[in-house]
Amino acid sequence: MCIRDSIILGGKHTICFNNFIPETKDVPLAAMSVEFEQSQSLEQKPLVKENSTQEEKLNELSIFSKYLEARANELGLYQEYEIEKAGEFKNIVELTNNTIQWCAIVQTIVFCGLGLWQIISLRSFFSKRGLA
Repeated sequence: MCIRDSIILGGKHTICFNNFIPETKDVPLAAMSVEFEQSQSLEQKPLVKENSTQEEKLNELSIFSKYLEARANELGLYQEYEIEKAGEFKNIVELTNNTIQWCAIVQTIVFCGLGLWQIISLRSFFSKRGLA
């Protein structure tokens, strides 16, 4: 199975996934190989046209650098958002684990108390009947 993709500035990318099982008499082993191939074609469009003036070249490069700067800022904001969400998730998980821990402690105390009550009840029952 091959997945082909091309990016904005050109160039072709091919990612191939091949699953194979080597033949052995004992146990077949499953393995996966991943091939990543990147090639740039000669017909790729240049970022700046060759016959444009120096000012046009600088203008196009300036626009592209502003685009890259905006994308970098977006990525920074997204990373901050992800860090904030991870912190909130960590707090929720810790609170849940703490609640579960206290529920387990209370449950253990209740079961120990119930066991002691049953022992005392059975002992008094058998002593009244004269079996103990």
